[in-house]
This record gives sequence, structure tokens and C-alpha cells, in this order.
Amino acid sequence: RQDVAAAKRMVVLNFAWLLPAVLAASPLLRLLFPSDAQPPPLASAPFTALAWFVLHDLSFYCYHRTLHEVPWLYASVHKPHHKFTAPFAWTSHAVHPAEMALQAAGAMAGPLLWARLYGLPVRAWWCWLALVQAQGVMDHSGYDLPAPLDCFGMLPGFGGTRFHDDHHRYFTGNYAAALSLIDDLMGTRLRVEPRGGAGAGRGASAVVRAVEPARWDWKRDDF
Repeated sequence: RQDVAAAKRMVVLNFAWLLPAVLAASPLLRLLFPSDAQPPPLASAPFTALAWFVLHDLSFYCYHRTLHEVPWLYASVHKPHHKFTAPFAWTSHAVHPAEMALQAAGAMAGPLLWARLYGLPVRAWWCWLALVQAQGVMDHSGYDLPAPLDCFGMLPGFGGTRFHDDHHRYFTGNYAAALSLIDDLMGTRLRVEPRGGAGAGRGASAVVRAVEPARWDWKRDDF
């Protein structure tokens, strides 16, 4: 209950500044995303969204890994999110305001590039933001939902809920938001195996294999 209350307080804090910021930016949004622009063709919209996800996740990977590898950034910005070692839906937005701003910048990359090249209506931008938020909530839901309920986990190269759960459990590795392929390519994908190998029982303790060990004790409270 304490975790849920703490997560809700962080979410309320973020929306307390985020919603007024969006309202204040509405003239700029109307300029960037005019209502009379044409959305991406319906047939190609899934591929467009996938391209935007790649840009978003590349940004997410870079700043997320930096927040982990620079001690003072981890302590002052990212650690509040890692108080939740077993994620649940509210924790998807239970982050420091600075981290929320970094997420927003990455999520804007694809739509801004598309709008510059082809034009994009603001309604398409809102649909994209809803998709990104849904993906974040599902990753923090704590449930490995079956297909087709988890439409993201069905896609090749997407890690799914367990991928991000392992990041919260072990405090390192699995830095991408959705595309586990990025961690595979960068050598930061966690390999969690039952102690004793694949034949070990379901309740066996885990062995974590990652390319880069943690540089300090991630669970300490004194840094």
C-alpha cells in the first residue's frame, strides 16, 4: 500500500506540471502539427509508428543508461523510480520530473521529423502519445499478458513486460524501453537463468548474466 501511495504521489506531481505545460505549448503545437495536415496513410501507419518507436527507444536507451552509469544522476534523478523493485501500472509515470521531460523529448523525435517532412495533424500526434503511454503502462504492469492482449510483446525485437521487470529487479541492464534488440546489440541484455541451468525447478534462485557488472551497490541509500 505504501508503494502504491508513493507512486500515486509521484504521478500527481508529474501531471501537475505536465498538463499546464502542454496547455502553455498549445500555440506551438498548432504550428508544428496543423489540423489540416494529412496523417500517415492507414496502410503504412504501423510501420511509421515502428520507426518512431525506434527513435524513441534509442533516445530512451541513451539517457536511461546514462542515468544508471553516472552516480550523482542516478542518486538525484533516477533512483526514486527504482524504489519500486516490483513494478505495477502506476510506476510507469512515477519518475522524477527531469526524467519525464527526457521521455517527452524522445517521444517527440519521430512525430517532429515526420511533420517536418510530410506534415502531421495534431490528432495523429495525440494518438502516438497514447500509444507510447500504453506501452509504458504495460511494461510496468507486472503481468506478462498473452497475445493479443500484449500487442507489443508479440512483435519481434520487443522485450515485453518481463524484460523491464528484470531491469527493476536487478538494477542494471535492459536499458531500452521496449526494443530489447537495442540491448542485444549493445551487449547490455540481462540473461536470467535458474541456478543450476535450464533444468532447474521453477522456484530456483536466479543467476544474472550481463556484459557489464554494476559499478557500485545499486541498492545502497548513502550515495
